[in-house]
Amino acid sequence: MFLLEANNIKHYVKDRLLLNINQLKISHNDRIGLVGINGSGKTTLLNILAEKIIPDEGIITQYAQSEILPQFKKTDTIKSGGEITQEYIQQTLNNAPALLLADEPTTNLDTKHIEWVEKKLKHWQGAFVLVSHDRIFLDTLCSVIWELEDSKITKYKGNYSDYLNLKKVEKKQEQSTYEKYEKERKQLEKAIQLKDEKAQRATKKPKNLSPSERRIAGSKPYFAKKEKKLHKSACALETRLEKLGNIEKIKD
Repeated sequence: MFLLEANNIKHYVKDRLLLNINQLKISHNDRIGLVGINGSGKTTLLNILAEKIIPDEGIITQYAQSEILPQFKKTDTIKSGGEITQEYIQQTLNNAPALLLADEPTTNLDTKHIEWVEKKLKHWQGAFVLVSHDRIFLDTLCSVIWELEDSKITKYKGNYSDYLNLKKVEKKQEQSTYEKYEKERKQLEKAIQLKDEKAQRATKKPKNLSPSERRIAGSKPYFAKKEKKLHKSACALETRLEKLGNIEKIKD
């Protein structure tokens, strides 16, 4: 049973494409952690899913009640930030939404109150998407991680620690692919250069010809043919280089 679907979402901040997401689906009892570097668009995505922000393109379809727990709450001169956060969480859970979208729910909370939130969410029957920089919090509660990077979402099964391990394996494979590509690219470029140099030498007046070459009638046509053959080989190598494509160096 789906609680929410997002299709063909695109959202810009000025000229920057912040979000470019083909499809997201949230089902009953999903426990999703949304991670990404600061400025990647996590808060914007939560607000789009909650229909608080209208994306530049795409459709959000909600099949059940959802509530968003914002990162920034109204201030109070009497209550502390932790007390305000705890009240927000309790009020939101009292509304019993089928889907909770929580942006940094442990902000301003001490260890005791973070454990209180963990306990509440662990035994809660609805689905949620959490944005948090608290790795232990994500490890305790999440069974799926959505990584928002370069405007796109990549999904990883497991909690945050599982996600980190999968990322390490992924990065290792990408690095191996890149190194293999770089080696082949350099070999092809060197081979093309050598063929071009030989072709250029073939057009010059021949010196120190072998007896067999001297016997060839009209040595110029012979070397012109040789040059053409070398150029043809170089072109074949260039085609291979083009087909090799372009693999970018792995980002840290």
